[in-house]
Order: sequence, then C-alpha cells, then structure tokens
Amino acid sequence: PHYLIDADLSTALRTLTQQFASGTGVECSVQVNGIPSVVPETVENELVRICQESVMNAIKHAKPKKIEVNLNYAKDHIQLEVRDDGLGFVDSTHARMEGFGLVSIRERTQQIGGEFQLKSEPNHGTNLSVKVPLRISGREP
Repeated sequence: PHYLIDADLSTALRTLTQQFASGTGVECSVQVNGIPSVVPETVENELVRICQESVMNAIKHAKPKKIEVNLNYAKDHIQLEVRDDGLGFVDSTHARMEGFGLVSIRERTQQIGGEFQLKSEPNHGTNLSVKVPLRISGREP
C-alpha cells in the first residue's frame, strides 16, 4: 500500500484514517501500545489493508461519530483493533455472510496466520480485532 512508502506502520495507519475521515465529521484516532518491533512486510501490508477496509466500512455503513484504531505490540504478536461507536448490528455471523468487506478482512487475516474476531451490538458499535503472531524462535508467520 502506498501508505507504507517511507512510513512505518503506525504512521501509515494515522495517514489513512485521517484521509478516510476527512470531511465526514467522524473523529478518528490511532493509539500505539507497547514497544514497536520489526513486523514482516507482508503482515504490515495486510494490516494496513485491513484497517483501510474496516475504517471505510464503519464510515460507509455504521454512521459513527468516533473510530478508534489501536495497534498493540506484544513480545510474540501484533494486534490491530478498530472500534466504532456506530449503528452496530445484531448478528456478526449474518454480517460476515452479507459482506461489508468482512470476507476480505477474514481472508487477509488468514493469509498472515492471524486470528480474526468481530463483536457488534445494535446502537453500541463494532469492535474488529486481528491478532497476528510474530517471530518465535527465529521463524516468521
């Protein structure tokens, strides 16, 4: 993604959220937790695409006032969370089957060996989480 050209992952996420939210009235924030570590390029690329799709979906479908993106670095994994305070929906299984870009997000997560979780509740927003293992004993995902 062009967001990663000459930028680290957190900068790329900040840039894309600002661009997507510009002119929408939606407040977007990006928080980085933990000590940033080396993340394989393929993982960075997919996390940017997942964030992009998640923020776009929220703005397009959920009508949120606020979107929070959290990038959490841990010793053995990296986690991306995208939360919005929008409309939400009743059944996340239904939403996955119907689209909203969630099929693509699930596939991207699987391609990098990650775990995908989605929680939503009507009028209480949606929380999307992608957790990807990082190097363990010198091996990459």
